[in-house]
Amino acid sequence: MSGIPDRCWMEVDAFALRYNLRAIRKAIPRGTGLMAIVKANAYGHGVEPIARECSRFGATWFGVANLREAMGLRKLGFKQPILILSAVLPGEMTEAVRRGFVLAISSLDEARQLAAVGRKLQRKARVHFKVDVGMGRLGIWHEEATLAIALSRILAGLSVEGVMTHFPCSDDNAALTKRQWQNFDRVRRVFPKLCAHVANSPSIFSAIPSLSHYEMVRPGIALYGAGPTAESERLLRPVLTWKSRVSHVDYVPAGRTISYGATYRLHHAETHAVVSVGYADGYHRLLSNRAEVLIHGKRCPLRGRVTMDQIVVDVSRAGAVKPGDEVVLIGRQGREEITANEMARWAETISYELFTSISPRVVRYYKNFK
Repeated sequence: MSGIPDRCWMEVDAFALRYNLRAIRKAIPRGTGLMAIVKANAYGHGVEPIARECSRFGATWFGVANLREAMGLRKLGFKQPILILSAVLPGEMTEAVRRGFVLAISSLDEARQLAAVGRKLQRKARVHFKVDVGMGRLGIWHEEATLAIALSRILAGLSVEGVMTHFPCSDDNAALTKRQWQNFDRVRRVFPKLCAHVANSPSIFSAIPSLSHYEMVRPGIALYGAGPTAESERLLRPVLTWKSRVSHVDYVPAGRTISYGATYRLHHAETHAVVSVGYADGYHRLLSNRAEVLIHGKRCPLRGRVTMDQIVVDVSRAGAVKPGDEVVLIGRQGREEITANEMARWAETISYELFTSISPRVVRYYKNFK
C-alpha cells in the first residue's frame, strides 16, 4: 500500500503537546501533581504516544474512564497510579482491586462493597471519594460527604487515599464555581492528609487561584490544545491537525442543487471541489451548509449536506484547485486557521466530541514523538 496517497488523515504533534504541558505547569504551584486525562483513546489522539509523552514530561498520574482503559495502560507498561474516573461496576470490582487501580467512589455503599473485596483478596481497595458540589452525576452530595468519608476510613480492606470533585461550569461561571469550591473545601479541611484534586482544564486557568492549590490537577482537553475558554486557548497550541484531499473539481452553473436533500441551490455559478471526508470519518453532519475548509490558504464554504464519505465545497476564490490538493479541516494553512472550537461551534457541539468522533479509518501520523 506504500505510495498510495492518504485521502483523510490526522497529524498529532508532540511539540504542541509538550508546549501545553509546560503551560499547565506554569499555571499551577510548584510540586502540584499532574494527572493526565487520557480516556477515550486520549480524546481521539492516540493513547499510547500521548501517554508516553505525558509520562516523559511530568504526568504523575493517569485518569481513564473505565477498567478496560486502565488495563490497556498497564499493558503498555505505564507504572503511574491510574484513577478510574467512572463508577466501577460490581462485576469489575474484584479485578480492579486485584490490579491495584485507584477507584473514584460516590457512596458509603460502594465503600463497603470494595472493602469486602479487599478483605477477600487480602489487599486494600484504593479509593478517592468523589464529592458532588453541583454536577449531579457521580459523587456524594457535599452535605453528606464528611460522615460518609469518616465511616469509610475505618473499614477494613479499604484505603481512602483521596477526595475530589468535578465542576460543571468552571469554563463559564466563575461565581458559581467559587461557591462550589468553597463547599468542597469545607469537606477537604476535615481530611487534610487526603490527596485532594478538583482542577480540570478550565479551572486550571481559572481566576480563582485556590482551585489549583491542592495536591493534584486533572488536565484533559487542555493537553490537546483546545482550550475551553478564550484565555486558555490563547495559552495553548493545538496538538491535532485534520486533513483531506480534493478528489474532483467541477464548474457548476446557477440554479443547480447540491448533495442529498437539495438543501443548497446556487444563485450564481461556482467552482466546486469534492473533498474525501464525511460523517463516516467523524465529520459531523451538522456541519452541512455551515462549515469551511482551507484550500490553498483560502476559506472555502461547504455546500449542501455532509455525506458518508464526501463533502462539496466552493473553491471559486481558491485559485486553480485540482484533484489531490491538500484540504485542511482543522488546523492552519498559510495565514488562515480553523480551530477545533470553531468547527465545534458550526456543529453545535464541543471540541471534545469532535476529537473523539474521528473514526479509525482516518490515518494517524505522529510527529516529533520520541
